Amino acid sequence: MLSCQYSTRSACERALETAGEYVVNELPDELDGLYAAVRARAPSAEVVIMGYPHLYEEGGLCLGGLSSAKRSALNDGSDLLDETIADRARAAGFAFADGRPAFAGHEICTSDAWISSTNVHPTAEGHESACLPAFTSAVSGS
Repeated sequence: MLSCQYSTRSACERALETAGEYVVNELPDELDGLYAAVRARAPSAEVVIMGYPHLYEEGGLCLGGLSSAKRSALNDGSDLLDETIADRARAAGFAFADGRPAFAGHEICTSDAWISSTNVHPTAEGHESACLPAFTSAVSGS
């Protein structure tokens, strides 16, 4: 995030490429270990893993924000992260809650953002209007 926010587009893309290599090559094993530990400690628990939303609206202007190209690159990185997390969650027998559809139209740079541009986390409204419904849907299996 910091490379994309404060550096050039090429520096942003290099940082995201490095992060993507970690997501593909190292994160799956780390998640497998984590999810196995959770299952060992709570063998009967219904576990829901929450994915990441797209942080930024793509296209158009984002006053005080990132260029459209950087926003798209960050969202692509989020997609790779979500694909990896979802794959490992399902392999562990856990449900995956995809936050991307629920946050669509409420990313940073929209007029009704549910993600804080200062800390890049869901706002209270984002938790209530997007995270909770995605979680509930994953629990019910719909």
